[in-house]
Amino acid sequence: MSDTPQVVIIGASDLEALVKRAVAEVLSQQAQPAAEVPAMLDLDAAAALVSLHPWQLRDAARRDELPAYRPVGTRLRFIKDEVLAWATRPREKGKARRRAK
Repeated sequence: MSDTPQVVIIGASDLEALVKRAVAEVLSQQAQPAAEVPAMLDLDAAAALVSLHPWQLRDAARRDELPAYRPVGTRLRFIKDEVLAWATRPREKGKARRRAK
């Protein structure tokens, strides 16, 4: 093959059909549903959701019992479904934490 440019002569109706097909193909690829972004809650909203004090959630996050995120800055954020799953998880009997004196 040569590197010289090729010239193609096409009629207006053929060009219109070609452009419509190309546009339809691009739009169908973009119409794919995007991944759903999970609902993020700040510390106070997450605590209110499960009727706990914010320090209880913060401590659970520090102990890696509850997933927490810091997308911007230093403030904790929680995913709503993860907070609800953590709050309704089965608890082990006899495993209560006791504070050291």
